Amino acid sequence: MDNTNLSSLSVDQDLLERINPVFNTAKMTLFQLASAGDRDAANIADALGLTLEGTQDDATPEELLSNEIILETRFRTMGVLAEKSGFPTEVDLPCGYTPRAIEFARKGIRFV
Repeated sequence: MDNTNLSSLSVDQDLLERINPVFNTAKMTLFQLASAGDRDAANIADALGLTLEGTQDDATPEELLSNEIILETRFRTMGVLAEKSGFPTEVDLPCGYTPRAIEFARKGIRFV
């Protein structure tokens, strides 16, 4: 993802949180994917100017690790199932900022 056009983008984090009731969950999902090595997720977070503030609350390290494992497993499993469905167009109704559209586009799958 080329961030050169987005680097001057000013994102109102407070507004994002007010209009999306699950903003912090969506944001944390993006950071967990980035932490697992997903470069597209890291680029999206960077382009949107997102930070980890407000996403970890009072979770213990064990809870954070187990949540990351569950999220990664679910995200990858659903991606494989969608890809293997054979449908030329995938429709996703998420609340977040996952890089799945980028991943599918690279494979020639239309993603809405």
